[in-house]
Amino acid sequence: MVVLEDEKEEEKSDNEEIETEINLEEELIAALEQLSTERKKNKKISKKTPKVEIEEARKIKEGLESQVIIKTKECSRMKEEITGLKDQVDKTNKEMKAYEGSIRLNENLKNQRPSHIKLGMGFKKREFSIKQDSSHVEKIQKAIAQLA
Repeated sequence: MVVLEDEKEEEKSDNEEIETEINLEEELIAALEQLSTERKKNKKISKKTPKVEIEEARKIKEGLESQVIIKTKECSRMKEEITGLKDQVDKTNKEMKAYEGSIRLNENLKNQRPSHIKLGMGFKKREFSIKQDSSHVEKIQKAIAQLA
């Protein structure tokens, strides 16, 4: 009986080993199939990746080119604005110089002596008679009347 039991145990262990081997083979086959599937997926992804990367790079390039165009237009607009403002500043500076010149001229004219006073210039004082002054005024009035 002991021998029969030993033989039964050996058969069981042999059967278990065969089942284990079969299970291992099935697992190995399943793993190989899964590996093959993953490789195919990976190849598809790797084929798509350069295309996707190229497409993304193209989109980025287009975006950057459009930004460059916008910035170039803005730069040229600002250059035109700067030129216009410089012209305005130059015009204002010229007007200011002319205004300052007219102010100085007016001050000089206010400080000027009347033309008939010649004292201090080497002329001798001469007395005028009322008759001479009135004849001079009459001449001026006649000249004004003729012009009008």
